Amino acid sequence: MHVPALLHVKRADVFISRALKVDGIQMYLWGSSLVDMHTNCGSMEDAWTVFNKMPSQNVITWNALLGGFAMHGHGKENHI
Repeated sequence: MHVPALLHVKRADVFISRALKVDGIQMYLWGSSLVDMHTNCGSMEDAWTVFNKMPSQNVITWNALLGGFAMHGHGKENHI
């Protein structure tokens, strides 16, 4: 886990979580970006939490989440 990067992600998390309440393409872009940032920092639980907070998911958000799990060796775990 990259701690300095994770601290920046945590700060952005508050701002972006407000954007997740907005429907439409903006919600998908912000949500997918936040999921991707958490997975790149190795914070899989936070990525999963953001993913579950989203009102709905699309192929981009699923790819961000599943790619992160695979990147960190969790490809065979079932979180769904």
